[in-house]
Amino acid sequence: CGVRLVDRREASLTAEGERLLQELDSRCKRMADQLEHLYRNPVFGVDGIIIQDGRVLLVKRGKEPFAGTYALPGGFMDHGETSEEAVVREVEEETGLRTEVLDLVGAYTRPGRDPRGHICTLAYRLVVRGGSLRAGDDAAEAAFFRLGSLPPLAFDHADILEDVRLQYGLR
Repeated sequence: CGVRLVDRREASLTAEGERLLQELDSRCKRMADQLEHLYRNPVFGVDGIIIQDGRVLLVKRGKEPFAGTYALPGGFMDHGETSEEAVVREVEEETGLRTEVLDLVGAYTRPGRDPRGHICTLAYRLVVRGGSLRAGDDAAEAAFFRLGSLPPLAFDHADILEDVRLQYGLR
């Protein structure tokens, strides 16, 4: 650019170098503020609910948050994917089961329900159409549990399953 920014004799910035550094710092702060706003928007996730013979499918989480705790199989939606496609994909990745969506149980949007940020989750009831039950992706284990005797659950999944019980008359 032809402008001297550093005075080599004093190993310090020239007045022009100081001005450019302040301008760059100001731009960086504005960009950080814009990115913080962008990344503080809610993110969409999905949870799959498979109930067979009074038992619900749960996965033991292999990663934080709540590593080692049981949860509904699910995860985040990918760009360009519908929530129905996402829940079928996530359940297959975590459990090995191929499923089909039956219906939407509910939308769970309360801030603070997930320690990773403001996650809005759509929970779907699914039916198994194939595959073999196995833990996969970030699930350490996948197993069915009686609705009446569930282990402690991660996130607000106990609330989601209570909604399922009430909506579908399950015990």
